[in-house]
Amino acid sequence: MSLTETLQLVQVASMLQLDDMIPELIDLVWQAMSCGADIAELKVACEKLELEPQDPQAEIGGRARDACDACDAWLPEFPGVRRHVLLASFLAGGTSGLIASYGLLRWREGCPEFVRRQIEARRQKLPERVILVRHGQSEGNIDRTLFKKKGDNLMELTELGSRQAKAVGRRIKGVVGDKKVHFYVSPFQRTLQTARNIIFSNFDPDQVVHVSVDPRIREQEFGNLQGDNFIGLREERTKIRRFWYRFPTGESGADVYDRTKQWWDSMMQRHYYEDNKAKAVVVVTHGLAMRLILMQLFHWSPNTFHTVWNPDNCAMYVLKKNTSSNAVYPYYLDDVEGDRAMSSIDLVVTFRDDSMRKMTLVDYLSIPPPRTLQLQAVKNLLAEQYGLDPDDIKGIVAWLPPAIQELAAAARPSLPEPAGLPDTEQVRGMISSALHTADGKVWRVVQKVIDRREAWPRLARENAAMLLAFAKGAHGSIRAMPHTGFFWGSRDFLYLVCRYIRTRPEFFHAMVTAMFEQVCSMDPELPAEVIDAVFKELLVHEGLTFAQCEHVMDKLMQRGEQMEYLFHEWSGVFPTLPAHARQALAKGLLPLVGRCPHAALDFVLKELDAIPLVEGAVGTGWYAWYALHCL
Repeated sequence: MSLTETLQLVQVASMLQLDDMIPELIDLVWQAMSCGADIAELKVACEKLELEPQDPQAEIGGRARDACDACDAWLPEFPGVRRHVLLASFLAGGTSGLIASYGLLRWREGCPEFVRRQIEARRQKLPERVILVRHGQSEGNIDRTLFKKKGDNLMELTELGSRQAKAVGRRIKGVVGDKKVHFYVSPFQRTLQTARNIIFSNFDPDQVVHVSVDPRIREQEFGNLQGDNFIGLREERTKIRRFWYRFPTGESGADVYDRTKQWWDSMMQRHYYEDNKAKAVVVVTHGLAMRLILMQLFHWSPNTFHTVWNPDNCAMYVLKKNTSSNAVYPYYLDDVEGDRAMSSIDLVVTFRDDSMRKMTLVDYLSIPPPRTLQLQAVKNLLAEQYGLDPDDIKGIVAWLPPAIQELAAAARPSLPEPAGLPDTEQVRGMISSALHTADGKVWRVVQKVIDRREAWPRLARENAAMLLAFAKGAHGSIRAMPHTGFFWGSRDFLYLVCRYIRTRPEFFHAMVTAMFEQVCSMDPELPAEVIDAVFKELLVHEGLTFAQCEHVMDKLMQRGEQMEYLFHEWSGVFPTLPAHARQALAKGLLPLVGRCPHAALDFVLKELDAIPLVEGAVGTGWYAWYALHCL
């Protein structure tokens, strides 16, 4: 008999107080169980206990034998361990105990089917779709200073926000058709106005079965009015991360998670117990609440949550019911009917040649969980996005923002810097020497030294200061030395700088400014080299933000005399750049359209066509307000 079965019998014996029985019977029963005895062996044990009729023990022995016979005759389908339970019940409670135990075992046999039917009935009552919608553009989205004098809950929609709400209402109507809808709305003004526009412009009153204004799906509380110190609080939050950081007199992301989880469970219970005929639920809420609803539904970790982008204004996520799923809430995110939940994670990738690059992996959620164990899937996705060979990738670790890196560095014990790393003067001399040549292997040595020093905070700061000093001309022109071949070392230096600032965003603006201002003034041929370096090593990087790309374009467009070179050498590459670079480039070229060749103009037109259009505005008058609150 297995240990589990033995423990079950111990529990039954304890509940039925079998300790009061004859010690010999207990010993024999336990001995039989320890040897894996079946019911026949228990019969023999009972026969050994049958004494003279006048002995009170004889009655107990007879009852035990009768119980064994009953088990054989009535319950042959029950396994031995369950027959032991029935035997103990009969010995303790006679016929009543036997009947009660038999009924309990029979109920347990049918319990899985009963539970399955209950779960299936519950699934049928759940809404077919749950549509999460973020509010339209609000006053606070375009003017952050308003939060200093106006409460977050009072921020209203802009004219564009009203048009966005009407447009997303048409999308929702196209998904749900004529089916009944139940609306849940955050009580903030911008979400109420968004819901009014959606309902008033797209739905008949009899289609909306109810509108529930629920404060549990409101925006995160940041602490009343947001004063001048709020910028510092946001910077502090980057060190703690959004899910964990709690604003003074406000909430943390974890607090919002708790109340959205409670709301979700109660909402589902409501649709299970109340027959309100709604086949779809529309939730008009905020970006953070939308992400946290997905987090609790799909069991994301906080680290995964931090990779998910905040949805745009009036973006909508469609959760569609899948009855074949075994989940308690059988929903999946349908990015055909709704928007895709975008995500990205910054990684430090080590290659076979021991070089390291910071790379941004887009669409992180597409990797099946547990994502941190799917190394090959990550390699394949990186290879697809960057045109790499997966076999060239040696290792991958998560990249942390500089603020968190500093905290981690301060928390761990300091280690001595390796003796083999050169000091600042040696690195400065190395770069000065390398500027004499365009030998690729020489610059590989320079790159390797810079990369190795980056692992040590003090040396990393020296790297940044040293490269910036060279770019600003503190050590003379990077083209001051005569070249010995077709290229100068200045080209490789600029490539080095571009690769460096891709992983050090805190120095991005300063380095780009130095390249387009100080470096370009060092030699007449250097502006062309700067443009080459920017397009070959910087703008091709997927991880650049739009603001970074826009800064590059602002500086580039100030070099008006270089536009002819730009168009001649690089206009064919414009359409192949990442999205942020294309958008910033098209925007930067607009003031120069009169000088652009047709290839550049075609590129600009294509980027303008890609900008989404939002149709006409919808009113937010008293009737819309009345419609929302009276439906």
